[in-house]
Amino acid sequence: MNPEEINFNAYKANNLHAIIDLFQNDPSISSNTLQDITAALSAKTPQEFFYLKKSIDFLISKNSLRQTIFDFLLETPKIESCFKLFKFLGKITTYDREITDTIIEISEVFDPATTIDRLSEFQDTGILNNEISFDFFDAVLTLITIGMDQENYISAIKQASAPSLLADAFKILKENDLLANEYLNFIIQEVPTRADSPLDKAEILARLKKYNLLSEINFKLCKKNKRLFAFNFLTEMLETKPEILKNNFTFLVTKNANRLVLYVNFLIERRLLRENYIEIIKYFTEENLNMFSYIMLNSENFISQTNIIALSYFKGTRLKKIANAISLLKTENFFTRDNFDLLFSNSFTPDVVYEFANALIVLKNHELNDLYLKLAIHSYEQPLLLAFSIRELAGAAILSYSNVDKIKNSKSIHLLLRLLRKLRQNNFLTEENFLQLIRLDEFLVDISRYKTISRLKNIHMNFFKDLFLLLDRGDLSTENKLIKIDELMASKSYLKIPSLPINRAQSTHLTSIHRSLSESAKKFFIKYAETISNDELDRQFNTIVLELERELSTCLTNRQYIQSAINALKGIISQADFVEPQSGLSLKTLFFSLWQGIHDESERIGNLVDAKNQLIEGLYEIQRGGNIDAYGHDNGLADEPICCLGAFNKLLEKLLGVHSFVNLVIINYELALIKFPIIVNEEIEYYLLNDGFDNFLSNYDTLKEEGVAVIWQNIEAKVKEKLLDEFSSIYTDSRTGETNSQFAALLESHAYLEIDDALLANLKSSYALRKLEQLATARVCGETSGFSGRKSRSATCSEEANGKNSYSPFKSYDRRMQYLLSFLIGKIKKINTCNYLKK
Repeated sequence: MNPEEINFNAYKANNLHAIIDLFQNDPSISSNTLQDITAALSAKTPQEFFYLKKSIDFLISKNSLRQTIFDFLLETPKIESCFKLFKFLGKITTYDREITDTIIEISEVFDPATTIDRLSEFQDTGILNNEISFDFFDAVLTLITIGMDQENYISAIKQASAPSLLADAFKILKENDLLANEYLNFIIQEVPTRADSPLDKAEILARLKKYNLLSEINFKLCKKNKRLFAFNFLTEMLETKPEILKNNFTFLVTKNANRLVLYVNFLIERRLLRENYIEIIKYFTEENLNMFSYIMLNSENFISQTNIIALSYFKGTRLKKIANAISLLKTENFFTRDNFDLLFSNSFTPDVVYEFANALIVLKNHELNDLYLKLAIHSYEQPLLLAFSIRELAGAAILSYSNVDKIKNSKSIHLLLRLLRKLRQNNFLTEENFLQLIRLDEFLVDISRYKTISRLKNIHMNFFKDLFLLLDRGDLSTENKLIKIDELMASKSYLKIPSLPINRAQSTHLTSIHRSLSESAKKFFIKYAETISNDELDRQFNTIVLELERELSTCLTNRQYIQSAINALKGIISQADFVEPQSGLSLKTLFFSLWQGIHDESERIGNLVDAKNQLIEGLYEIQRGGNIDAYGHDNGLADEPICCLGAFNKLLEKLLGVHSFVNLVIINYELALIKFPIIVNEEIEYYLLNDGFDNFLSNYDTLKEEGVAVIWQNIEAKVKEKLLDEFSSIYTDSRTGETNSQFAALLESHAYLEIDDALLANLKSSYALRKLEQLATARVCGETSGFSGRKSRSATCSEEANGKNSYSPFKSYDRRMQYLLSFLIGKIKKINTCNYLKK
């Protein structure tokens, strides 16, 4: 409809109620508001009403009419120009609500006639067409309104990735009289991130100019920096502390440390920004600056002027250790003011700071958060060992301040800790026996004896009973007591049946035939979870977590078990990216299936409470597996969960004997640990009787004293091969074929294996007899072979060596033969050599 051809009065009369009817049935519009709308429409001139109605019809057709838009159209005196822009834009670009918002934003500044004319010119020249983006049109409109619609600026925004941002940047430059080519080129230069947008650059330049900081050096720094975070942040902060920041601005941006900017902001927020606090950090290296800023920002609730100055004197290593310690304590929700103040104490060497934080965690996890104990580990040079020792005393119910002081006076706390742990694990750590250990610590001046006692394995507690009785004997001199102690250590009567401890908490792949567990998992899923939707499974899983949280809030015992179980459910069990390949089940689905399964009385073996406790124990061992040693002892440090596949096996393992669906084919880590020394000794025997035979005599004493480690490199390949033949299913990744860390740990344990005495004795006899025969044969043949050389013999000599000519090796008085004879009948076992040789 052409405006020139219509009767505006008639149009208004015919369409007034059409607009009012749009709001008649809107429940959000009150009767008073409706009256106001009617009054405003009635007050419009017929021509204004015409363009208003046409604008509304257009926006409705584009699904862009909103209450705010209508209010604007009702109030603006430029309704005709707005309508023309709506129509113009509808022709050249895809229309959306954003266009309407833009027109409203600029309606107060553009000249309607000039803008429409200029847009028409751009349309005629092809700059505007139906393929342009709204962002580009928005930028053109901005340039028209600020009088920068010349060809060079239009060309720049056409090539820009964000035309409207560049147009806004041009606007800022113009308003601040910064349209020099060097600034324009800096703004136009593309950057990959929003943080370095043209608009940010323009604002930085404007703020620098405002505070007389737009010097040549600062502008060069702007161009040099790949990211302008520091510039942007610091120029914004100039409003707060202009003089201090102006004096140090160039230094601060030259340092180029995001943390530094955060540090300055932190000082501003805490009202601590002083010139001297900027001076403090001027001579820091970048790494020290990062650590310093990190500590400040993460300790904001406790920081003070005194702390800032104290921190500034710390060297790099100490700053890094403090930062790491703070990070650990915050992770464990144990970063308190007391702990913060202790970390800042100058009594620590740099290496001990982080160890002290770990020691604090040990005390916290065992509910030993007593100030005296904190101060005790704080003043001790080995805080973690002391914390572990305190934990042992607490576990044996003999913790007291005086006992802690006695441990601090120990000359070798790591050896004392071994003994404390050994006695507590055997329920033998009483107050009386603790005092005896302290006496032993004081008595054993020779550290080598102390080490030997602490390293004794598989011994009965009778050893310590006799040892303590020996210490009490007043009729023996110190020298005689030491002799008696040596005899006790040498005695084999205290030895238990040899065994290798297995860490069941960390043995996450208990079954080597994982397939049997996967089959069990499928049974659980098919019966208890297959028909349940994912949403319902999530809802019921969350209900289980809430049930455990309620139990945690009311229980007085086993709190660590339940808390760890909750942490496991919220952590590793909820990991969506793990799916066990054989069963196709996630850990969450498996756990839900097992939880449902233990409630099935027809399949459950035993009562429900025991079954629940088994699953909770499994969750605890999943969450804390890396913290639990081979004796089931929890180190109290931050959680070290086991792997996802191990968690899968662990949950099913816990229901063995509890639910009929769980079946295991057992070839496990325990069996591998038992077989390992057997295989090792087999390979030692083979090697020493063959390839290593010639070196046996010279290495005999070393072999007896140091064990397997001496010849490990010669037998390692064969041992690996035999172990993997039998146990590859638990020690290799089925996808990559690579061995896992448990296999590496098993092989590393060779260092603790001793060679069987009987095997050495037999090898010794075989070796000596063979060398006697070689030497005797060489003498009969007239040869002079070296002690361990192997010279070829003639056929005649070979016949003699095989018994065709009799000889007696004892007729020779050769030194080598004498040595061999004494070796043969010496330390280990006396045999009837002559009878053996007569065979």
